[in-house]
Amino acid sequence: MWSLFKSLVFLGGVAFLAYFVMFVPVGGATLAAHGQEIWSSAVVQGKVQKVRTGIHDELAQKLAATSGLAPGTPGTPGTPRGTTASKASKATRANHSSTSIEISESDRQALSDLLATSLTK
Repeated sequence: MWSLFKSLVFLGGVAFLAYFVMFVPVGGATLAAHGQEIWSSAVVQGKVQKVRTGIHDELAQKLAATSGLAPGTPGTPGTPRGTTASKASKATRANHSSTSIEISESDRQALSDLLATSLTK
């Protein structure tokens, strides 16, 4: 019985908090509206973009390290779409086949597509 009472009190507290955040004006706007203004500001969006770019670059470096290719080499994440790998970079990939983790070309392309779509959101 006690746990039912605690659960109801907790649920009431969560409902009150949600009501307060969404509907009670504080300083002329609700807390949700203040949060929306802050999130959509140029400063915050710039920082979000820096984090996304940093994560993308870090992932590209880790993938390049495991595949033996330098970041920016055609066929690796971080290379602009539409770039094709030259015979020299294909030969470089063939020479680095002694790495412990082999990533197939289809897996590499899938990862590149995943990173590209996650950065455009």
